[in-house]
Amino acid sequence: MKVERNRVQDVTILKFVGEFDAFNLPTYSQKIDALVEAGESSMVFNLRLLTFINSSALGYLLKVQKRCNELGGDLILVQPSKFIRKTLLTLGLQEVFHIYDTEEDGVLAFLKPGGAKRTKIGKADSETDDKITGANAIMFSVVDEEGKNLYGDKPQVGRITGLTDNSVEFKWEVPDTGPKYEVTITKENFDAALHPGTRLRVKFRQPFAMKAYYFELGGLLTRVTRGDDPENPKEASFHMDYQDIKEEDRAALSGFVKDLAQFRSHIGKAGSQL
Repeated sequence: MKVERNRVQDVTILKFVGEFDAFNLPTYSQKIDALVEAGESSMVFNLRLLTFINSSALGYLLKVQKRCNELGGDLILVQPSKFIRKTLLTLGLQEVFHIYDTEEDGVLAFLKPGGAKRTKIGKADSETDDKITGANAIMFSVVDEEGKNLYGDKPQVGRITGLTDNSVEFKWEVPDTGPKYEVTITKENFDAALHPGTRLRVKFRQPFAMKAYYFELGGLLTRVTRGDDPENPKEASFHMDYQDIKEEDRAALSGFVKDLAQFRSHIGKAGSQL
């Protein structure tokens, strides 16, 4: 990632180019922190050419905003790329930051308060994820103690509804009975195949944790429910505790969960001020 710096009167403009994630965060956070502590607390971040940001970097932006506010300034975001717009809305952060369409408007917001119109990021950009999980697909297979698939080689596909440091929650629509070579787990053999104590192998992406990376891990089902949603009685809910997981993956997921707690706190404060 590259960061270009410019000044307009007392306003500092930083233009980000590339990807902002946990790998380059330490380098750039030190430089940005030094600017803020040196008195440059009126900050405009141009995100037009920022193609990716992860939860750690987003959490850092919140930290910069808080410190700027403490010093009598603010952090304003301008020209967010399509990815950034979608990310802000998906995680519910669009109301936490002041966002403008152009650098000129961002600077004007400092030099002439109320002189620029803020950008509204709405459903045209994405759909809000109320649980702030970055809900996405999860592939799962039932396996034995040696990791061998018990119900064919084709995984089932559900959707994540929650993540913690030690577990994942997801839902899956139980299919009707069909040809065995196409549908290996159905409502007919569901209870025998999926129950507390069943071993699973799962694979999923968490794009706010790492870009284009799949977590692959094993675990045990600890809770299974089916038919408890009146709007979709065919859907089953699962809670799986991690067992076979790489330490670096656990660290990445743990960091993501902590970032989500920070996001929820900021969103709650922003909502109380509206």
